Amino acid sequence: MSVPGRRFNLPVHSNLSNETRFAIHSQSARASLRSNNAWRGIPVEVGVALIRSGATRWDREGLLLGMTDEPMDAEGRHALSQRVSGGGYPKARLVFCSDRARALDTARLLYPSVPAIVQTGLRPFDYGDFTGRPYIALDEDTHFSGWIAGAHIKPCPGGGNPHAYWARCRQTFSDIVAEAQLKGLGVVIISHLSVILTVLRQHCIPHPVFTDWDIPCGGGFTALCDPQSRALQLTGRI
Repeated sequence: MSVPGRRFNLPVHSNLSNETRFAIHSQSARASLRSNNAWRGIPVEVGVALIRSGATRWDREGLLLGMTDEPMDAEGRHALSQRVSGGGYPKARLVFCSDRARALDTARLLYPSVPAIVQTGLRPFDYGDFTGRPYIALDEDTHFSGWIAGAHIKPCPGGGNPHAYWARCRQTFSDIVAEAQLKGLGVVIISHLSVILTVLRQHCIPHPVFTDWDIPCGGGFTALCDPQSRALQLTGRI
């Protein structure tokens, strides 16, 4: 599980522009996938964009949302609109999103002409008794730190079961990639921090040696997905 309030940056070529960095990662990822898949006679790759939902009042107040169905507020919409006007979001003909209000709001704002397919499997983790608590308080809460330390073996108090959640994320991502492959389209997935981090940890190649990625509200990653193994190779930031 990800520890709220703790962020680590994805290593990048710090002396290169975002455009150059994207091109380098895209070329190397495609070359790797093609060499692995060409002889098998299967499609080379599926383009995937993982986007975190826009900001809510709870996000700005530093509260843990989890399954809470909090919509984007005016500030969140304005911030996301500013990001849209600055470019950087991939074009899309196939969009999946969580059924939480903030994800639906994000999908409508980013892709108003593409009806989003609602996928309940993209719901965030249920943090139960810790939902609505400030991150700063959770950092000092021994009950929370005790659960985090053993999150691989026990359910969250009053909340979700990590094993069931991880299985749900893996199956949902696989199903989405299968549909994108069938339609011959790239896919945009609009979800939540806990879901995106889980998908990255399960599928990202090479496997990360760091604990977390920094994904702001409305941010995310583009990637190429091997249609057989479901392995992801990141190609850029959003």
